[in-house]
Amino acid sequence: MNRLYLIVLMLLLALVVGCGASDESEGSDQSSDSDSDSDTDSDTDSDTDSDTDSDSDTDSDTDTDTDTDSDTDTDSDTDSDTDSDTDGDTGACAYECLDHCQSWGGTPMDGTCSGSQRCCDGAVEPTDTDADTDTDTDSDSDTDTDTDTDTDTDTDTDSDSDGVVYECGLPEVGDGGQPKPSGNPGGLKILNWAGFKGAVSYSFDDANSSQLSNWSMLMGLGVNFTFYLQTNKNEFRDSKYKEGQDAGHEIGNHTQNHSCGTISQGNSDLEAIYGKIYTMAAPNGDTSCSSPAQQFHIINRGVNGGVIMPNGNSDPFNLPTNLPPTGAGEGQLTGPVDQARSQGGWSTFCIHGFQGGNDGAYQPISADGFKQSVEKVKGYGDVWIDSMVNVGAYWLGQKGANVSGTSMSFNLPNNFPEGKCLRVTVDGGDVYQDGEKVAWNEHGYYEISLDKGDVTVQ
Repeated sequence: MNRLYLIVLMLLLALVVGCGASDESEGSDQSSDSDSDSDTDSDTDSDTDSDTDSDSDTDSDTDTDTDTDSDTDTDSDTDSDTDSDTDGDTGACAYECLDHCQSWGGTPMDGTCSGSQRCCDGAVEPTDTDADTDTDTDSDSDTDTDTDTDTDTDTDTDSDSDGVVYECGLPEVGDGGQPKPSGNPGGLKILNWAGFKGAVSYSFDDANSSQLSNWSMLMGLGVNFTFYLQTNKNEFRDSKYKEGQDAGHEIGNHTQNHSCGTISQGNSDLEAIYGKIYTMAAPNGDTSCSSPAQQFHIINRGVNGGVIMPNGNSDPFNLPTNLPPTGAGEGQLTGPVDQARSQGGWSTFCIHGFQGGNDGAYQPISADGFKQSVEKVKGYGDVWIDSMVNVGAYWLGQKGANVSGTSMSFNLPNNFPEGKCLRVTVDGGDVYQDGEKVAWNEHGYYEISLDKGDVTVQ
């Protein structure tokens, strides 16, 4: 216990002595102490160095990262909006220039289009919509025109014919839409006059000048005529006759010097210019022309009047005709046609020329009366108006046919022209010729070729 007191007392004494020493050193060596203080102060100043963390506020320099906000320059990624330019507007700005900005609904902003032009955001660029013209590449869909190759299906019309179709040159007759006969095979028969009620042919003799002076009127009537040319007259070489032949009119033989003994020479003269001659007209109706005419032609027209019937006994080498009186007008010319029409026959005319000619045409008729008559007959719509060779070949083909219910054969005269046809009907079945099925014509018949031989119905 006494020892414990002693220890405590010694500690207190040491404490008193230490405190006095401290006060003394502080007062006598103050400057050097302050140095050490400043050292320690610098230590604490270094704490303020950490205040230079405000220098780290120069991290605000890193706010120059806002320069990286020039990433807004990368907002010129909107330049990549010029990808829309790649839509064909290559080189164009994605924003409209400032002078158009507000009128096109945009907001002005900094930036460049090209050079130093100002831009705006949100404007509707009319030219961009022009880029819609890129959709003009939809014109590739114009390749849908490849579907025009559907016109290949127009070749289906080949199947519409349901058989061979011959080029006959016969005029259409009757209404279309007639159904193919559906009865039993058979009932084969020939239609008279290609299906018309009657027929008429107008022929002109002698190559008279009044025919040529009225040429425009004749050609303007739109029907085929026959011109029987006399070759000792220079007019037979007139180019109008060749032009007429090329247009479908017939050139026929009227001998060289208007006599039967010069049939051959007249025929040679004509064939040198016009090719094969199929019909002739006997001068003055001389019946002695009948025999020599058969050497070259299929028909010799006479002068005696009458109607030619489909299966009548008219002589093809002295064929009946009508010789109108001088000055004949419309009524006198239409009368014989009306007679043939009512009887179902063929009427022909022998006309030399028209009034007003300068070479003495025999019994010239009125040009106006002729024109009026032809137009009236055309208006009937059921009379076949054509050349002597066209109607005559049909008539002779029908006369030379041997017909049974399901077959037909032909016995045609010498010098018969190629490319001629007949029109036939049946009760039913299909029509065949030369091993081929013949097409049905919706006007109500089959057209069979006189070049192709026998006909059968199956």
